[in-house]
Amino acid sequence: MRSKNVELQKRVLNRCDESFENFVRKARELGNELEVECKFPKMNLVRRRKKKFFLQYKTFDELSTLDPKQHFRVNFYFQSLDLVNTSIEERFQLLSNHEDTFGFLCKMQCINDKELRKCCTELDLKLSDKEKN
Repeated sequence: MRSKNVELQKRVLNRCDESFENFVRKARELGNELEVECKFPKMNLVRRRKKKFFLQYKTFDELSTLDPKQHFRVNFYFQSLDLVNTSIEERFQLLSNHEDTFGFLCKMQCINDKELRKCCTELDLKLSDKEKN
């Protein structure tokens, strides 16, 4: 299950230029089918700071002057990918927790009585601890 999680995250986090361009191309095709104008809206430009920065990374003011396509990429596309990645991590963690708690029920016929009793005792402890809290 862990490998499926990693594989899915790699697919989702494919942030290369080709992936973004493919996304934009498909959106334009869909827009053309629906007869909708497919343009990035012009941004209201923020006045740039006159103060010089000697740092190597971009400041907030420099990011706000991106062209509309780059602005969409940074403020929508990447944020959406981050949200999807976070959701995937949470869901796989929940699934892993449920599998740890109840996974023995799927293998119940293959487990001997001693092991089954041990698993049931552990399940009882886990469930009773949650009820107390």
